[in-house]
Amino acid sequence: MKHSQPLLQQEQTHYHETAAGLTPRPFRLSRLFPRQVDYVSIAKGYGCDAARLDDLDAIKQAAATAWAKDRPTVLEIPISPQVPPLI
Repeated sequence: MKHSQPLLQQEQTHYHETAAGLTPRPFRLSRLFPRQVDYVSIAKGYGCDAARLDDLDAIKQAAATAWAKDRPTVLEIPISPQVPPLI
């Protein structure tokens, strides 16, 4: 199933009613989700194996180990929010 829009967008515009009429009010996901979420602890709390990895060799080894296991595994891999120019 292909979606035409992302399921969760970083910013959306919502409107609230005031005496002057409808006023746009931006909605940001950062209000719902804190910036620093400890996904590893959450996953472990649910009984999963989990690790935060930032080294390519460690990621390769952890992925291979995760596929061999018989239980869910969460690998948190930080990525840069900066997008390099495509051209």
